[in-house]
Amino acid sequence: MSERETNRLQRGMVDGCFEEGHYQQGIATLDQLRLQNLRPSPSHVRELIYIALYPPPAKVVQKNKGKKREYRPGISSPSKHHLQHTSRLNKQVYIPPPEASEASWQLLQNLATTTNMPESLLRAVPCYPLSELELVFAPRSISAEMFRCVDTGEDLDADIAKRAAALKDCKDCWNMLRADVVVRQDVPIQIKGDPFCDDPEDGFGENDSASMVIGKYSWRLLSWFIRLFEIDQALVDECRSDRFSVFLLSQIKPALMSVNEPRMAADPPLEIIFTCYSQADRWRRELGKRLMSLLVDLTSCSCFSPSLFLTSTSTRLLACSSDLLSVFLNDLPSSNRGLAVKLAICDRFLTQSMRGATGTDSDSKGAKTHTRPQARRAQPLPSQRIEPESPTKSHALARSRDNSYPWALPTAQRVLQLLGPESSIRSPSKACLNRLVGLYHLVAAFGAMRAVDGAENETERSWVDALLDGQLEKDVQDSFSADRLSEDDRRVVHAMRSLLIEMCARWKKGCI
Repeated sequence: MSERETNRLQRGMVDGCFEEGHYQQGIATLDQLRLQNLRPSPSHVRELIYIALYPPPAKVVQKNKGKKREYRPGISSPSKHHLQHTSRLNKQVYIPPPEASEASWQLLQNLATTTNMPESLLRAVPCYPLSELELVFAPRSISAEMFRCVDTGEDLDADIAKRAAALKDCKDCWNMLRADVVVRQDVPIQIKGDPFCDDPEDGFGENDSASMVIGKYSWRLLSWFIRLFEIDQALVDECRSDRFSVFLLSQIKPALMSVNEPRMAADPPLEIIFTCYSQADRWRRELGKRLMSLLVDLTSCSCFSPSLFLTSTSTRLLACSSDLLSVFLNDLPSSNRGLAVKLAICDRFLTQSMRGATGTDSDSKGAKTHTRPQARRAQPLPSQRIEPESPTKSHALARSRDNSYPWALPTAQRVLQLLGPESSIRSPSKACLNRLVGLYHLVAAFGAMRAVDGAENETERSWVDALLDGQLEKDVQDSFSADRLSEDDRRVVHAMRSLLIEMCARWKKGCI
């Protein structure tokens, strides 16, 4: 579907409304111009985003109610205070009211879901433009012009236009979500201890890290971005194996060394994802699940290196509670690629967890490692052993052999070793519910993949043998005994054990 630009007259009608502070009228004009063959200008999309993000008026909380505010040296002189107050009153006309913010959200949603292509809207969002090579390997044909955050000759005399144009300085969509991107222009600078200060719950007064990553009024913008990425991915031919959002790829910072190097800096979206999962609100957690699913599909892109992404994810999971860890792993897609990602994350998580518990690296002789492992390289991890008598190099090489994914997957021997009697996970000094949760998802994902793919090579034959002779079920029973855990944790572990035993029975039937 081809879309043409709005002409100068159409853009001038909207600009005139915004310049006079008639925001709702300007938004209504844009809504009237909402046609499937007509794309809004990048400046107008940014202005809609700015108005949508504009915080509502703060609630004034007077701690010393009934007292007259007197002049205090260090704040402002009476004459300056009067001028500042008059200036703020003059600005009221040009401040978007809450009704305009709500109308902007509604129009942005309609543009994304019923009217325009994702590229027509996302071209207004700052990004890291794709290289010629990345455009060649894009899953669908996209013009390079769509990745350039440009204007089409709008009048930027309006105050709102100038402020919205500053959104281009955010570099990517993740920085646009920060709490300090759009702040009210009529709020005076707060002085600590001022009895007439604004409500700390409003606007930019929040101090926790989550509110800084995603502002109080930015959650719907995050939802809008995710929806556009999902639509972009859905437009890719279903027959292709590399179905991902090319615009999500443009939000991953490229390598500095060469334009032909694969992109790998996925920490900003991961920070967004884990911020979502830290919320009590179910809708916000669902946003994290959807964004993670998009990143999982992005691993099918040959221009994206997933190794650092997988390691960074497993490292972040080390600081999560057992409940959050279980929810996160359960939320990963159930597709083959999703199972492969889960396997890699669980394998890395267990290795990092055991290294953190022992304080030593089992791959080196007595060398100490950091208690909080950090992902430093975008390379597949080595053999990832837990015990000194872990698999040899030949087993580590077998891990990546016969593997269609660009990262190492644990072999059957590796999974059986983690379940076996010699595994450090069974050690009384290292009993941990989180590690058992990681082991549960590792075994469940490996069995699900083998049930689909089968065990056609000799390295995976040990899995079938363990199923048929009952050794796998016995190891599950012993590993998930949870004798050293609290009563509440034991109930969780026994539930995981029961589920794995049921899975073993199904997998065994499939082998006969």
